[in-house]
Amino acid sequence: MASLNDDSVNLADLLDASLALKGEQAIAVVITSLIRSAREKLRMEVGFVSQLVSGMRVFRYVDAAMSVSVIHPGDANFLEESFCQRVIDGRLPQLMPDARAHPAASKLKATQEMPVGAHISVPVTLSDGSVFGTFCLFSRYAIPGLNHRSLAMVRIFADIIAELVDKASNSDPQSVHLRREITGLFAEKALTFEPQAILDLNTRKVLGYELKPVMNHSGGSLCCAELMIREADRLGLSSMTGVVLMESMSAEIARLESSAYFVINITPAMLLKFDFTEWLSPEVSRRVVLEFSEHDQISGYLEINQRLQELRDAGMRVSVDGAGAGYASLRHILQLRPEFIKLDSSLIRGVSENRDQQALVEAVLLFARSQGCELLAEGIDDNRDLEYLIHAGLSTGQGPYFS
Repeated sequence: MASLNDDSVNLADLLDASLALKGEQAIAVVITSLIRSAREKLRMEVGFVSQLVSGMRVFRYVDAAMSVSVIHPGDANFLEESFCQRVIDGRLPQLMPDARAHPAASKLKATQEMPVGAHISVPVTLSDGSVFGTFCLFSRYAIPGLNHRSLAMVRIFADIIAELVDKASNSDPQSVHLRREITGLFAEKALTFEPQAILDLNTRKVLGYELKPVMNHSGGSLCCAELMIREADRLGLSSMTGVVLMESMSAEIARLESSAYFVINITPAMLLKFDFTEWLSPEVSRRVVLEFSEHDQISGYLEINQRLQELRDAGMRVSVDGAGAGYASLRHILQLRPEFIKLDSSLIRGVSENRDQQALVEAVLLFARSQGCELLAEGIDDNRDLEYLIHAGLSTGQGPYFS
């Protein structure tokens, strides 16, 4: 294993040179060089620096071996699904020579789908004490030789990266730039909402449609629709998202079955800021289902429930998505008392062969029935899983299998 003294790059010289840099692009080049240097020394395939943004993990700087292209700068996913969150809060160790041998890591979707073998992740802590994100290195195979010296080296690199991130944030008016970027994307109609059918699993009759956010845009710092929506919330632009959503729904209602309901993905900020009743007639309101994600953090349920009651009085219903896999861990279901509960796709894929998933699905189904909720399965893409769900008693679902 490489030592701290045989570096091909002199870290002190690199840091000194970086301090003279100006502009985010120049600093990004140096951070990427640091990632590559650490990755090659530890024989890892992929390295990245992520940022924690509104409950999501955004890959800001990425370097990977030529044969591995699994993540790219600007990609994002929900933080609670990631190794990063578990490392930050202590549920996973910072160093794992083989993540598949660690019980808590082996069950994660990332470990199974990538797969992830060797993994090192440390927080990137800024000068004000806040956690910017994580510096992570991983490979698809195990590396038994990783040890405390390997981890110490990664921590040194993370400290240098933190100084560079501090410099970048101090030299660029990021919020002003991001606000301008988001406003421009809304104007260009880069964010759209596309319908995905929700069906009766037994008859295949279409019952409704979920309007899923889609980003029709490449380049820039926002390449993920969910991230754009949450950044718009953070910058006070939730009403813009609401207008695009209402325009998309109006077009689909005119085109699709008059009996179908429409599930629209909203955030707590959008619920409180946007006036849905101004856009929806009483007839249309009765066909609308407002869907929250288990990944959304809600600081005060009282205000949310007061607003939801007004919309329920207008005929709207409520759904909670991502059940069993999100930040709230079913808390949203207990507090919001939705008419629909949607099981997360990570619990549905492979459920026909996994007893643990089956036990959880069946438990949530019993709970939903006791509460008078309708349980939906999301992400169905396999006939065996479909047959199991029908046999278990679920009657409603959606996913690629029906496309």
